[in-house]
Amino acid sequence: MQGQQNKKNKLVIYKSSRLDRLLLAFNSFGYIILPLIWMTTDWFAFANYNLGIGFSMVGFILYGLAVYIIIKAQIQLNHSWSPWLEVFEGHKFIGKGMFQYIRHPIYAAHFLWALALPLIVHNWVAGFSLLATFAPFYFYRVGREEKMMLEFFGELYREYMKQTGRVLPRL
Repeated sequence: MQGQQNKKNKLVIYKSSRLDRLLLAFNSFGYIILPLIWMTTDWFAFANYNLGIGFSMVGFILYGLAVYIIIKAQIQLNHSWSPWLEVFEGHKFIGKGMFQYIRHPIYAAHFLWALALPLIVHNWVAGFSLLATFAPFYFYRVGREEKMMLEFFGELYREYMKQTGRVLPRL
């Protein structure tokens, strides 16, 4: 949808699809709802395992790193960040900070979070739930997001893509 006003009263040049929004909402099952059910009920007790405190500590470190990356990336994006696939009139290209190394540090952080969760939540259902819900979202969305950025920023983004990796730094 082009040229529509959003809640912030900015002209939306590109807007995410209904499926994109549904997949984003589905992620809440992986990182909030299923782990919360595991913590508060015995519904998933059949799938428990025990890795010990050492693995849990590694998981908490990875989780802390993921949260740090998400917060830092959102601060660096400032007003250009949105949970939705949107480009606004006046949208700014950010290619510094974490973004000088990888194009999608927030997605990278979610993968770290998905790796941390089974180390913290010792359960085959709740522990791997974020990976199960985030992977479809990522693989559906990342290509669409890059297409949107190419349409909006053109050659600037094309050159940026050559210099950076998607979720891992380019070697």
